[in-house]
Amino acid sequence: MHAATVAEHGKLADLQVIGAAEELVAGARMVCLLNLQVTVKQRQTAARDQLSKAREAGDSDKIAAARRHCEAARAESDRASDEAIEEMFQITCAGTDRLDLIVDQSGRWQDAADAEFEAQLRAGQ
Repeated sequence: MHAATVAEHGKLADLQVIGAAEELVAGARMVCLLNLQVTVKQRQTAARDQLSKAREAGDSDKIAAARRHCEAARAESDRASDEAIEEMFQITCAGTDRLDLIVDQSGRWQDAADAEFEAQLRAGQ
């Protein structure tokens, strides 16, 4: 019985170590995705500023070019944000799945420990 408890605890420890490493990588990726979103939003803001300056200058060629640049920056921002949000969702779901594995294994370890304890009680130890 004790060997089963130890084995289940070993499996739990392995899942916890792997889970911690995966969470570290996931957290770093989340930061990268957030930085990407900030960067594309900054480009979009800069493009809007260029459009405002072109309008103030009144040059129709510059206005048209700045408008195209602004529209491209907005499209890039929307695409990057959508992709980042989707990946963040997947990362979050993977984290939930990892937690489920750890909770399930914790239950198996506790069940083994309970069975071992009950066997010891029945044996009079």
